[in-house]
Amino acid sequence: MTNTVSDHELDIIGAGFGRTGTTSLKLALDTLGYKCYHIMETFSNLSDWDKWHDVSQLSKEERENWNWDLIYEPRKYTAALDSPTADYWELIRDYYNKKKEKKSSENTTHSRRVKVIVTIRDNPEIWYESMMKTVVPMSEQNNRWFPRLINTNFVDSIYAIHWNGTFEGRYKDKDFAIQKYWERIEEVKKKVPKEDLLIYNVKEGWEPLCRFLHKEIPTDPQTGSVIPFPVSNSTQEFETKIRFVKALNNIATITAIALAVGSVVGVAYYWRRKKLI
Repeated sequence: MTNTVSDHELDIIGAGFGRTGTTSLKLALDTLGYKCYHIMETFSNLSDWDKWHDVSQLSKEERENWNWDLIYEPRKYTAALDSPTADYWELIRDYYNKKKEKKSSENTTHSRRVKVIVTIRDNPEIWYESMMKTVVPMSEQNNRWFPRLINTNFVDSIYAIHWNGTFEGRYKDKDFAIQKYWERIEEVKKKVPKEDLLIYNVKEGWEPLCRFLHKEIPTDPQTGSVIPFPVSNSTQEFETKIRFVKALNNIATITAIALAVGSVVGVAYYWRRKKLI
């Protein structure tokens, strides 16, 4: 795998945790002309998890020198959010800011810094409840033998980077998880210049997002009416996905047991027939 640095850049990084409206924001950024990386993108590009697994195995010093273009450049993403991007938001921000600084020294019209968006919920209690109903049980389903058979690096990376990394293995401890929620917001406030930071609830819609990004609110070219702000991946929608994955896991387990029993019966029958002959 080459480690050559390209001239590719990210313009936006999302530092908010999952279940804070990241899917809706991803769709909104796509509508505004960005190409946004989100964990949902990896499900059709499972090889990404090989790279994230590599990142999860690095030391802190090695991550500081990691070439993040290996993940974002092949499909030319210009924005990235949700885990695992958000787990390394500062390292990724610094990497692309250095690239922008180099370009700005050569071209004074070039944008100098990455914009950072922290998505939030109305309150952390709502966020935690949503997380425990969705991404936590989905991760547990993905940690069963059948999904691991498909891609072990996906499961191992999510636990190493997010659940056992960012949340230190204590994601089911409500008080600790909510503390991490607040710490993330305060951490970003301290490390990102105000003009480059948006603390954002997707319920606010287009206006604050477009103002922050210096974009026009998108309208339908035929009717001229404002395009509705995307609303996607609700708790109810996510729970449907969990039931589907759980059903697949159960079917795979039942099938495996049936095949194992069938094999044992077949071997026993074979040896019994052989003795009779």
